[in-house]
Amino acid sequence: MESKPATAAGHAPRMNWVEPRHTAFNDSDAMPEASLVKLLDLLASLRADLSTGVLPRAARITGTSHRLAAAVDCVDSAIGIAREVLARARPKD
Repeated sequence: MESKPATAAGHAPRMNWVEPRHTAFNDSDAMPEASLVKLLDLLASLRADLSTGVLPRAARITGTSHRLAAAVDCVDSAIGIAREVLARARPKD
């Protein structure tokens, strides 16, 4: 298992760091719903990283706010699709 990436002196480690070789889909016994919930958690974490902290400020400074906004829109779309798939996968009462 890999260790978390080292941080520069004086910088806090990333809060939402995810193991690069995520194994949610390698477990043949895992329920699809559980994998979708993990996927939603990862997407929400990614969205938070893109929407808060230094990224929006850096995008404004470098003039790339439109690219960051487009990335956030893509993540939002992925979250919506994952929610829809999860809703369809859950049994109806």
